[in-house]
Amino acid sequence: MDRKQAKGAVLFLGIAAVIMVSAVWCYETYFVHRIEDTPRTVDADGSVSGTFYGTGTGFGGSIQVTLAVEHNQIVDCIIEASQETPDVGGKYIDGFQKEIVEQNGEIDAVSGATFTSNGVKAALQDALESAGLVVVSDCTMKPGTYIGKAHGFSSMDYVTVSVNVTEDTIVDLKLLDTFQENSSMENRYMCEGAFETLGSGIVAEQNVNLDAVSGATGSSNGMKGAVRDALKQAYVAGGADEEEAEQAVNRSFAKTETGEKTDKDQVVRLDYDVVVVGAGAAGTTASLTALDQGASVLNIEKTFRWGGQSMFTGGPKAYNPGITDEETQAIYEKYADTIEASRFGEEDRKWNDEEYRQEHSEEYTPVNEEAYKAVVPASGKGVETLVAHGMKFSVSELNLGDIDFSEGMPEMTGGNDIKAAGTALEEGDAEAIQAEDVDGFGTSGSGTTLSYLTAQKYYEKVFEDFVQGGGDYLLNTTAKELIYSDETKNEIVGVRAYSDNGITYEVYAKAVVLATGGYGGNEELMEQWAAGGDGWIYYGWQGNDGDGIQMALDAGANPYNLEAYPMSHQRMGAQFITSFEVQQTTDGRSWSPNDLTNVLCVNPDGVYLTTDGENFISEDVSGSMGGFSGAMGTYYLGASFYVAYSSEQLKEYSENGISDPVMGFQNTGMGIPKDYPLGDWVERVLDTAVSQGWAWKVDDLAEGNKVLGLPEGSLEAAYAADNNGLNCADGEYFYLIKGGSLAISSCGGVEVNDQMKAVRTDGTVIENLFIAGNDGLGNIMATGAEYPIGGDAGMFVIGSGSIAGEEAAKLSKEFER
Repeated sequence: MDRKQAKGAVLFLGIAAVIMVSAVWCYETYFVHRIEDTPRTVDADGSVSGTFYGTGTGFGGSIQVTLAVEHNQIVDCIIEASQETPDVGGKYIDGFQKEIVEQNGEIDAVSGATFTSNGVKAALQDALESAGLVVVSDCTMKPGTYIGKAHGFSSMDYVTVSVNVTEDTIVDLKLLDTFQENSSMENRYMCEGAFETLGSGIVAEQNVNLDAVSGATGSSNGMKGAVRDALKQAYVAGGADEEEAEQAVNRSFAKTETGEKTDKDQVVRLDYDVVVVGAGAAGTTASLTALDQGASVLNIEKTFRWGGQSMFTGGPKAYNPGITDEETQAIYEKYADTIEASRFGEEDRKWNDEEYRQEHSEEYTPVNEEAYKAVVPASGKGVETLVAHGMKFSVSELNLGDIDFSEGMPEMTGGNDIKAAGTALEEGDAEAIQAEDVDGFGTSGSGTTLSYLTAQKYYEKVFEDFVQGGGDYLLNTTAKELIYSDETKNEIVGVRAYSDNGITYEVYAKAVVLATGGYGGNEELMEQWAAGGDGWIYYGWQGNDGDGIQMALDAGANPYNLEAYPMSHQRMGAQFITSFEVQQTTDGRSWSPNDLTNVLCVNPDGVYLTTDGENFISEDVSGSMGGFSGAMGTYYLGASFYVAYSSEQLKEYSENGISDPVMGFQNTGMGIPKDYPLGDWVERVLDTAVSQGWAWKVDDLAEGNKVLGLPEGSLEAAYAADNNGLNCADGEYFYLIKGGSLAISSCGGVEVNDQMKAVRTDGTVIENLFIAGNDGLGNIMATGAEYPIGGDAGMFVIGSGSIAGEEAAKLSKEFER
């Protein structure tokens, strides 16, 4: 750059700086919503003016309400609720602010955002009390035991508790066993784990607003909601009306936590040969394997129990450890062909063209052949290790290893009929394998698919065995940072972890294994990295929020298919509906209206559009897994989409029912009975979705385009291309539904070699950093491909854990610092 260019650049930068400062000033002056802090004053007529503040607790954390009051009238309101889920409770905040001003301190609860509504109400009440604008009645509870219930993880069943109270005190809590007898969709494992912490805490603190248990947010909030329900009943029994009871609960038992921890300044140093971060299937396998090799091992788990994602998925596909190199090569080649058949969008299919791949080689990342072939025999070794330490598996009734996916997905209809491949079985459903059985796995050239038997029970037994063998663990402790020997970050010497009670652990180790489950539970990282657009609905283990991947990247590890599509087998409405009770048909079958939008978002009768207005015809994937309701339809449409139904089609459902009520590979409730007249349930449920802001009722398609922000003519073109009989363009009115795709886990990760050592961007190996499980799942993905549903993810998880544990222990014996 010559002097003239440099002078021009300086002048440009100076002008830009002025523009930026001006823009910031304009933003601060005109766009930031602020309320000036003014003291409380009382006029001659007794009316109050001033600024008043209140706090409450919502779904995600603290909620603050600020009120500007003039002569007893609320003239302005600001609600700060940054921790609420943006597309659920968070999206109602603006409406709450307006409603509080317009109704002078009153708001209505929103179905689908109960915890946010309660948090805002509690904060509003706190602010109004400080202003002296509301006086809470001096009511008491009627002593006794009350049964409370609230939705937790499930969209239709309840977490149920019994609460024993005196006039002003919670004496005792019990979590009631409503899981088995009612086939509850609430997860016993999650609820019992959350109750261990929350139950005693609520009684000790006399507070229902304790922090949710890490990894069990839904169950925790269901439990807190159930306690609130019981307390309100106790106040009503004591003579209060509903509003007075709610105010009394907010005043006496809904305190905002300060966040102070008793041990917050304590730093503890620990020394081990191997530290493993994460206690899911990969981390557990790595920990046990390293211990068996004679290493001293510490396992660190951020949530309250072991098991991680494997609590919600089927078991692994596994091969016998003695499989030959030739057999392993054939297995890899078959999987590579499967990946080629797992690209579904027009843009993604370009990568199937060899010439196109060569022309764009810098943008293409293939399956990591070295890593894939390493985990094939290691999967069997990992299963042997788990079984030897107390885990129990059975051979799955649906053996995915015997299905050839290399020509695309076969038809698998009737999602309810293939439970064995998708969920952990209960003990007694099948015969448990023995460690020696693994030698017979995969002898036909395909792997053997397993199912866990009562996984939560046996994970506890496995870790009991781990401790008896000399292993140590920390639960409710999050490892966030690697410890380096110096600022160059060339040498890793351990990890730094933070417990929920405030203690900082500096764990020094000769080898570090990261097995934290990927980044599916981190909404920000999913938006930043995952293919398929924004809006994936995560339905996996909440602790999987990318800590391990971010630590590896900080150490210089190379991203490997980090932007892969997440693992997804089902679509649903953009939110869960929990408003309606389970219903009975005339012949005694149970069904849930809450599932209706899930059915409508996968039903072939619908007219589907992508979020940019492109029509998608369901027949395009009628033969893929689960039919159109299954996985491949999800990948075609992406994270979010729209589906439209005409009045005539909905009238047919009301009068004659739905002929194809499948919800897909993984169900979220009881479903809708086939061909059962639904009466007014159709519009009752859809109107609930409208009230929650993710469905719209419009008079014509042109109005629909405007409502959805689609290009003019989008809906008309979609109906012209995909006229489904009754669901036609000349309906009296239309319902438009926003759908979302469920993501079970992320599939991107960081690069590894055949020893599961992290590989740097320059191709060198980070000698003592090992990657296992979903943190490295990108190594079995390829650019533009979707996860093909063949059991390979489970194989990689356990196989990589086995390799990482063995190699980490081996390295620790050779290590000299």
